[in-house]
Amino acid sequence: IYSYALFHDENRKKAWEKSYGSVNLPVIAWEDAKVIVTLESDLLGTDGMTMEQTRKFVDGRDVMKSNEFNRLYCVEGNMSLTGANADYRIRLNPGFQLEFVLALIDEIAGKLGTLNFLQGSASLGSIVEKFSLDRDILNHLVDDLLKNHGRSMVYAGSILSEHIHIAVNYLN
Repeated sequence: IYSYALFHDENRKKAWEKSYGSVNLPVIAWEDAKVIVTLESDLLGTDGMTMEQTRKFVDGRDVMKSNEFNRLYCVEGNMSLTGANADYRIRLNPGFQLEFVLALIDEIAGKLGTLNFLQGSASLGSIVEKFSLDRDILNHLVDDLLKNHGRSMVYAGSILSEHIHIAVNYLN
């Protein structure tokens, strides 16, 4: 017997259940997000329900509706349609996405003055040096997430591990 799943969301569902006690994933309101960070997710190309996601995402960039547009950061290893349309594209191997998310959590916790549970093991500075990333873009990303608290989202692609999805749930 062969089976084929149109959308492979097992890691996301398992992480959601461990984080929130339910396997029912929420419907994402892409149009309401002011800042979107995608991790190995081609939401405009191949990941998920692309027609609906694209329509909702573009709704947040409609010049006829608002002067404020959503901002898209894309963290990915290979170029995707989402990366090509991103305001900021950060090239990072999928194997290092967890380290990147933990560094974001660490940086945000430090700026909020909350408990820093990672104790510098995955700081944003070390990520910048280790992977030759642009520090200004990462600072802008952290500031955007803090400034748009409650109106921003980090979204991990379906190919990423359950651990990354749990970290993303925590970050969101």
